[in-house]
Amino acid sequence: MMPSTLALPKSTVDLINTVPTARRHPGLQLDKFSVADEQTEQKKALEKVIATAGDPALLDTLLQRRHARLSTLPGIRWWRCQTTGPFTLHLSRASALENAGICLHPLYGFVYLPGSGLKGMARAYAETLWLPTQTKRQAAWRTIEDVFGWAPNRDRQKQTRAADHPATRRHVYDADPLTPEITAHTGAIVFHDAWPKTWPRPVLDIVNNHHSEYYKDTQHPPGDWENPVPVYFLAVAVDTTFTFAISKRRSDVADHLVDLARQWLVGTLSFLGAGAKTAAGYGSFALITDAEKAPQLAETLQRSWQNIHEIIPLTEFSTTLELVTPAFLAGAQQAREDCNLRPATLRGLLRWWWRTMHAAHVDVDVLRDLEAAVWGNTNTGGPVRILVEQSAPVSPDLYNYKDHSRPKLEFQMAHNLEQAPNNRTTQGLFYASYGMDERSGGQLKQRWYAPPGTQWTVGLSARSGVYEERNAQSRIIRSQPLPAQHLLNQAKAALWLFCHFGGVGAKARKGFGSFADPPNLQDLTLEACQELAGQFRALWWCYATRLGQIGYVCLRKQADY
Repeated sequence: MMPSTLALPKSTVDLINTVPTARRHPGLQLDKFSVADEQTEQKKALEKVIATAGDPALLDTLLQRRHARLSTLPGIRWWRCQTTGPFTLHLSRASALENAGICLHPLYGFVYLPGSGLKGMARAYAETLWLPTQTKRQAAWRTIEDVFGWAPNRDRQKQTRAADHPATRRHVYDADPLTPEITAHTGAIVFHDAWPKTWPRPVLDIVNNHHSEYYKDTQHPPGDWENPVPVYFLAVAVDTTFTFAISKRRSDVADHLVDLARQWLVGTLSFLGAGAKTAAGYGSFALITDAEKAPQLAETLQRSWQNIHEIIPLTEFSTTLELVTPAFLAGAQQAREDCNLRPATLRGLLRWWWRTMHAAHVDVDVLRDLEAAVWGNTNTGGPVRILVEQSAPVSPDLYNYKDHSRPKLEFQMAHNLEQAPNNRTTQGLFYASYGMDERSGGQLKQRWYAPPGTQWTVGLSARSGVYEERNAQSRIIRSQPLPAQHLLNQAKAALWLFCHFGGVGAKARKGFGSFADPPNLQDLTLEACQELAGQFRALWWCYATRLGQIGYVCLRKQADY
């Protein structure tokens, strides 16, 4: 992409070109100096954003100034959280590039989390997860409104009129309903922007749609003959630390409101995630407990999460994946630093293996709807979330076995490989890994691989979902609930099939990227996976045909429709 394609006068473009990319403002480079084009060109545009160096020294100065100013606010609470997965937000905001935005500070250009978004996340956690665990729900709802405020909008009017909602009208004196009504009130807690501890350099990330025709409203079945459609976007790397802060709006605000607000915000960061693509493992945070009172906060969070589990239908599962063969892993750059198991990659593979359980039993339309009910689609997020964390730092190796066109003797000796009996024989390992260490056009192209024994911790969680049936205009004409345990079982069965019959990364069909039988899944078998798939289809069949009790008898018999 040439800067001359910018819709600016030539003199302006010439002036821009005098500034090296490394010295440009990241936000200007992303929003003003990028041109919309196909994905290959979008990748080049985003690489230029990454090439901007930022100003770490400026950030240090700003952090000191910010800390000094916020420290004077009443009831200030500080804490730090670290990303445990890739993190991205504001992908779809207005930009010249397609779904490739990221939230950069408008003045200074570093990635940050706006306070408005943090407030919305905390409120969602308080309303959907914390509120149902409270015995005095009306008082709990008043606490939520005290923290976040309320306004005379349609939502609150519906809430106060609904018999099953704890919202009530607020008056100057709550004990006297004849006193004037307070129709609007500012929240008592201020949510400040979350700033990074050090300048976070964005990384180039990628998502590949391997079945674009299938996901359209057609009868096109998913198949390996389709060409993947890559979409490049920006993200923040794992182990990036952000500092969060909240404070009282006035000094007379009760302390317990500040503590509750912090608990809700840390809860959503720890258990739900922040930003975009949270179902695919993005935006997961871990509380750093070396600060004052942080260990007590972590204990409170864990107890609160256990209480939520007793009330809200949430199910979780965790296991370890261990490589038994080398895995040629890569992200958008195919470099050493992105030779890792990406949660989006694993989620895509689980979707593929999930489809193998159902594709032969339902038509394309039903398969697409069932898949959306488990994994989500462009209309709704999936109820199944996947998290991938490194059990230990991954130590990739460069696949370097050739001296020009012949295998290296030291490589063969190190891996106990016999020499070829003649110059015409290609050993099996090198035949199966063709293309991973090659010269093309005079350039050496080598891939990095994760060695056998590399481990990752994989967490699956599921909440109750909904099966939605849509008409030709994509409007929902019927929806039925799906239990969380059924959805989690679908993900577990897909994980079992993936570990036993599949692999990850390049050359997976040649045996690379294979995993050992994961712990906690030994009770599953191929027959058990087929049974779980049949149960899920039977559950759908009960809803689809409205068979009532007869359908549930079919479900109990685990019939395979």
